[in-house]
Amino acid sequence: MLGAVPGDTRAELAEAFRLTEAMRRYDPSY
Repeated sequence: MLGAVPGDTRAELAEAFRLTEAMRRYDPSY
């Protein structure tokens, strides 16, 4: 499925995932 996603959208999803991981680091309940 991800293979059909444009590069820009994939980059945005990757950034959002990194932000989520960072939030979890500070707040495990997130």
